[in-house]
Amino acid sequence: MSNEAEAAGAIAQKRLIQRFRQAGAVSPQTARTLEEIGVWDSGQFRRLNKGRVLLKTQEGGYFLDEEAWQTYRGRKRGFLFGFVILAVIVIVAAYLIFEFLLNSPAS
Repeated sequence: MSNEAEAAGAIAQKRLIQRFRQAGAVSPQTARTLEEIGVWDSGQFRRLNKGRVLLKTQEGGYFLDEEAWQTYRGRKRGFLFGFVILAVIVIVAAYLIFEFLLNSPAS
């Protein structure tokens, strides 16, 4: 996925979360239908629903689990941080190998 697509996805997720907050759908007691919230069953909605961030009540309403949202965001940040660290390690290792090969005496 490109950086632009990642950024667009993150923006769409934040907008979706904001809609739930604005509608007051932040607990099972204040759950609303998707129509009342003003959202539809999009790819972002399904991802957050599968991630247990947006939950469905027995009555058919949906609500935002704020704690799950914070955990979900933290997992994504942790993955990104790990990826950056791995990339830095690979670059440093490649540099050191290249320097070693350039500076070693020819056999």
